[in-house]
Amino acid sequence: MVKFDNVSKYYRNGEIRALAEVDFEVGEGEFVFLIGPSGAGKTTLFRLLIREEKPTSGEVWFKDDGLSHLSGRKIPQLRRKIGIVFQDFKLLRHQTVEENVRFALEVTGRNLNEINEIVPYLLEQVGLAHRTKAFPHELSTGEQQRVAIARALAHEPEVLLADEPTGNLDQANAKQIVKLLKQINDWGTTVIMATHNDKLVKKNKTRVVKIEDGVISE
Repeated sequence: MVKFDNVSKYYRNGEIRALAEVDFEVGEGEFVFLIGPSGAGKTTLFRLLIREEKPTSGEVWFKDDGLSHLSGRKIPQLRRKIGIVFQDFKLLRHQTVEENVRFALEVTGRNLNEINEIVPYLLEQVGLAHRTKAFPHELSTGEQQRVAIARALAHEPEVLLADEPTGNLDQANAKQIVKLLKQINDWGTTVIMATHNDKLVKKNKTRVVKIEDGVISE
């Protein structure tokens, strides 16, 4: 479903190397931990996959599409198929939990009846049906991350990218977020979770791709 084919990424006319000849694949329905220290290249991989960046060389594939040559009008379609969750949540501070999730659907023109059905369902799935009218500052960090996950699921993505989703959470909340991501994976969504939390990785027996200094090392 996802393939990095000899991908390198450089910045500042080749002065800064973010990725070097990266090769790996993720199959449909997999749950993969992408591990490595801060600055290893994990976020760059995700940016390439949602076409925020283009590789300097090589190709990134999503199913049958080489993303380097994807036309601009198809990028929004790609980003509905590949959801992403960030470490810092990126919630709209002055909107409620419900409104944050609704917004993700409204901006793509979904009709009101669909939105009214989808939003409560998603919030129930992430365990926040009782917090729909709360504002982000009234939530715990774990709850805020659950809102971000619900929003990322709004378009029923085929792949969910989680970029250090537990980085701002304590160990107990981190475990709950991984449990939720595993459940989402069980529903059929391919999940790639970037993390540097070795404890979480060791407790979850699943495939691991390790990146160090822009190179896949394991």
